[in-house]
Amino acid sequence: MKKILSLERLTRLRDLLKVKKLQGYILATEDEHFNEYVGVADRRCEFISGFTGSSCSIIVTLDKAALWTDGRYQLQGTNELDDNWSLFRNDLIESPTKAKWIVSSTPPGSSIGFDGRQIPYTSIETLKKELINSEAELGILSNCNEVENSLNRQLIDIPNTNLIDLVWDSMSELQIDNIYHPIRESNPLLFVPISFSGLSWQEKIDHVRKRMELKGVQLLVLSALDEIAWLFNLRGSDILYNPVFYAYALISFNNIDLFLYPKTVCQTPELENYLHDEQYPMQMELLYIIIPLKVKMRLLLIKVYT
Repeated sequence: MKKILSLERLTRLRDLLKVKKLQGYILATEDEHFNEYVGVADRRCEFISGFTGSSCSIIVTLDKAALWTDGRYQLQGTNELDDNWSLFRNDLIESPTKAKWIVSSTPPGSSIGFDGRQIPYTSIETLKKELINSEAELGILSNCNEVENSLNRQLIDIPNTNLIDLVWDSMSELQIDNIYHPIRESNPLLFVPISFSGLSWQEKIDHVRKRMELKGVQLLVLSALDEIAWLFNLRGSDILYNPVFYAYALISFNNIDLFLYPKTVCQTPELENYLHDEQYPMQMELLYIIIPLKVKMRLLLIKVYT
């Protein structure tokens, strides 16, 4: 199995770390929807390291790079990573935790960056606590409550920017090593007939709102693609071997907001009629956002008012 030469990619990433005054960067295989299986445009771990497994975590510092994965991919990781990487297995006691590795691999007071769109809030909060405990174990802090101590490692969310994408884009633009950063897929949608779904999307919305009312929830934010596909009885093909499409949804008691790429909507001309209902008059707007490919793209905001 051919290994990629990762030094050029790591060097460019480290140059960005220095510009942003960071001593490290955390990366996970999941995308902004926390999918385990991601589209080719979101295979950031594979790009930076050469590792093609479906699950791993990566931390890169100014002079080291480490990858954690489970037992399924241990041999694969050994075959795919070059000598610039240290490989650790999650379920082995002798493998350092990410927190201990950060503490042992960075100076006190280091800032470690991450993309908050890609890593769950709870995971970051857990890692913060583990960092404090690891620093205390090494005698860096006099007690675990000194959270604001200047010697603490800090986890820094880099807003609206993924540093791996910046490296990937720059090498793609310069055509280095024939690297190409593809654009996310936005394919036509398929409609699931009620004979298969069992309920219409309107009936499912009603069920969701009843649960929201029981839980005292005023607004439900959906980013999981399989949940959105199920809720609206829609299927897609944006991710290989997964019947999903890129989208976000907001559910409240008065509004339903469904966010889609405009190309997806344009290629699905029946979508407006499908979502139209006398009890659910629809209004369409264009929403501009910045996505991680340094390209300004449009998402179509389909608002269904009840």
